[in-house]
Amino acid sequence: MERQVPNSGQWRMCLPVIALLAALLALAAAPALALADGKPDLSFGKKGTSAFDPDPLSLQSPSDMVTDSKGRIVMGGTTFNGPGGNMAWFTRLNRNGSVDSTFGTGGFTTFPVPAQTYIATVAVDSEGRIVAAGNYDLPMNRDIWVLRLKSDGHLDSGFGIGGGVGFDFGSFDLGYAAVVGKDGLIYVAASTGDGDSDKATVLRYTSDGDPDSTWGTGGAVRLEVGGTSSRAEAIRLDRRGRVVLGGERVNPDDSSDFLAIRLTRKGALDKTFNGRGFRTIRFMKGQRAEVSDMRVDGKGRILLLGAGDIAPDGLPDGLLARLTPNGKPDKSFGLSGKVVKSIFGTRMYLAHVRIDRAGRIVTAGYGRDPRNAEQALLIRFESNGRSDRSWGRNGVRKLTFGQPEGEGTAMTIDGKGRYLVGGYVFDTGLSYVTRLLVKYPRHR
Repeated sequence: MERQVPNSGQWRMCLPVIALLAALLALAAAPALALADGKPDLSFGKKGTSAFDPDPLSLQSPSDMVTDSKGRIVMGGTTFNGPGGNMAWFTRLNRNGSVDSTFGTGGFTTFPVPAQTYIATVAVDSEGRIVAAGNYDLPMNRDIWVLRLKSDGHLDSGFGIGGGVGFDFGSFDLGYAAVVGKDGLIYVAASTGDGDSDKATVLRYTSDGDPDSTWGTGGAVRLEVGGTSSRAEAIRLDRRGRVVLGGERVNPDDSSDFLAIRLTRKGALDKTFNGRGFRTIRFMKGQRAEVSDMRVDGKGRILLLGAGDIAPDGLPDGLLARLTPNGKPDKSFGLSGKVVKSIFGTRMYLAHVRIDRAGRIVTAGYGRDPRNAEQALLIRFESNGRSDRSWGRNGVRKLTFGQPEGEGTAMTIDGKGRYLVGGYVFDTGLSYVTRLLVKYPRHR
């Protein structure tokens, strides 16, 4: 059979159609590649932002957020200044930013218990259940609180006692972060003590909410890392299932330094990490610095995020540090493994950090601008710690959630690589989530 070959005129007519089809295919395959960095995703909420009110009688602030296996956004936080006192709350948003009415009661779950309750962290396990940790305050005592919700937002009565479990060691016990292992074990980063001479602590619970008797003493490992006091405030599991912690260690002069810890799978300090199982990072003598979040990247490097009052004015700056897998400063990152970020010359806090598909470091927080107005911030760094100048202004984007000012207190990256930032606005009492489109470089 003779093969027909189109003539040059036919080719010229086909080219525009082919180009259009190629462009449409590229958009369908990878919409984030074709869209500008940091633009609101208009398919989410209202003009890219979803607003909601878990408790109309209170102010509320989200502490943490994750996406589940269906792409829904799960958030937890604390209400303030309401008639019932501080309460823990949770909500779930659908992919399009609408409140998921099948979750809890009308999309929300709150806990009006006879104590001041706080939620610091949320995680979703392999069965879609929500694990959260924080603390609850009773007169003259503060205890760690771990609870689990079923995927429908109601308490999981099969966990602990009626859905929750407490831990009381001293008069000032705090739960900061939690992670669920592939085996269903739950780890909680905490501090236990009297508020003056605390110790970094890791709790481990079975999937039923029982303290794991094979872990430390009664399911708790209290760590000796020097200093007058220490706290474990962030936690991850590395690829080998070892617990990695970030926090702070207080010195005799009342200054404090970043603290990184790695444990063996049995809960002992891992001596292959810096020879002692822990390392402190000092940015400046006399500083007050502590870790708020951390990540372990694909190369096993440990990225720590936090804040410290190292500037001459004594106001907090954003701080990052990265360690190699053996606990040494990563000299390919920032200045000898450390980065200091200040943008307003006033107070700035960085609360959460993620690493995106391109290996860039994305941090969320807030700061006060020269007008003394609070601005939510989304700051992006290149993988070497330099400010990503292709993002916003010198690596910084300010978010207002459609309001004059607001705080960014939670963030995550969804399954399509888009950035999700959560926060609240004091004037309205509402919580917000903004979804931003992200441009990723093509792999070569």
